[in-house]
Amino acid sequence: GLFAQGNLMMMDNKLIISSGVRFDLMNYKILETTFFNNKERKADNQVFSPSIGAKYRITNNLAIRASVSKGYSPANIYSIAGYTEQADYYKAKHVGIIQGNPDLKNMESTTSEIGFILTDRKERIRFEMAYFSTVYKNNAIEKMTFPTGIKLTATGDTIDSYTSYVNAKQSMINGMETSLSARLSENKNYI
Repeated sequence: GLFAQGNLMMMDNKLIISSGVRFDLMNYKILETTFFNNKERKADNQVFSPSIGAKYRITNNLAIRASVSKGYSPANIYSIAGYTEQADYYKAKHVGIIQGNPDLKNMESTTSEIGFILTDRKERIRFEMAYFSTVYKNNAIEKMTFPTGIKLTATGDTIDSYTSYVNAKQSMINGMETSLSARLSENKNYI
């Protein structure tokens, strides 16, 4: 991937605006495999992930910050093309089938964050607090189904369940994060 970021400092460096962009190009090829029950497939993923943020220093010891960014995570290759017959340890000759979904989409996310930074006069102690909200699209989740009637594997085991992966429409995570750090040395070059 390629990544670029720039900072714009204004108002005697009280306001800093940061903007970044990341471009990823990923190619993969899944080969047809006899026991995995999947067809040959190629995919090219081109992803553009921008971000923008701002930090405003209200006083020498207090700053507020906010940012918005887009993210991306490729679907796990096992979730796309994997195949496993998982034995049931309580019933002999019974299995659960775990099989990938070749139509699985990659996960995308958008994160918004707002918070503040507080330091002491000598900047030896730093406290940060932020609220964040991340919205996920196409997050891969497991989906289990059960066969109707008796189904057998190629080796004659009874199939009790099928598990595969599907994309969730949307999910969200909200929360607060905090950080407290202290510089133990008077020398600003050391923490």
